[in-house]
Amino acid sequence: MWHNAIAAGELQWWKQSKSQGVDGTCYSYLVKELDTCWTLVETYHTTVQAIEDSNKKTRGWAGCDGIQWGMNICLGHGNPPFPANSPEAICGPQMNNTEKPTDYTKWPGLNPCPLNACCDVWGQCGTMAQFYPDTRAPTGNDGTEGGPGENGCISNCGTKIVAGSPPAKFERVYISNLEIGEIISSGQHMIQQEHNPIAGDILIYDDTEWVSWSDVAYPVA
Repeated sequence: MWHNAIAAGELQWWKQSKSQGVDGTCYSYLVKELDTCWTLVETYHTTVQAIEDSNKKTRGWAGCDGIQWGMNICLGHGNPPFPANSPEAICGPQMNNTEKPTDYTKWPGLNPCPLNACCDVWGQCGTMAQFYPDTRAPTGNDGTEGGPGENGCISNCGTKIVAGSPPAKFERVYISNLEIGEIISSGQHMIQQEHNPIAGDILIYDDTEWVSWSDVAYPVA
């Protein structure tokens, strides 16, 4: 009878590599501040290549050279682990109290930014140039940055204007210039002002309503 001697660390790695959650999630590990792939290799008697292979779909994985503490990674085969919570995140899957969808391909679209602003890999919203390019690290993983000066967009990326469906019904109503003046003077909700030579000055004062300042007084429809 043959007996193979297995070191404790090797046995631990073997168990972890085979261990998956009921939903197929890999055995996950929260990276600590001083962790590197090489320290994990020493601890779990595995290889750098095995760690790389296990994290091909892990959010934020930029390779062993770009490992970051505070992120969940795989120490075994299976679906990627849900991203660790980030108290500073205001968009994306790392926001507080975010429920995990079963489909990991849906994670980048969780908690989108208001007004379709871009959400970056750090869970911050913005419309400046560094926010909207969908560039990634060489690994190609979601949640990674493409390079210096790029925040790495995860949702609402790019600057392409997408036309929505027209409303089923148009209605024309009248609002006095005095009321519009009050909206302008309050300044609390107006977020954008556009000039349209046909319809007048369109004042968008929250994310659902708009009014048109027109020289012609139309009666209520």
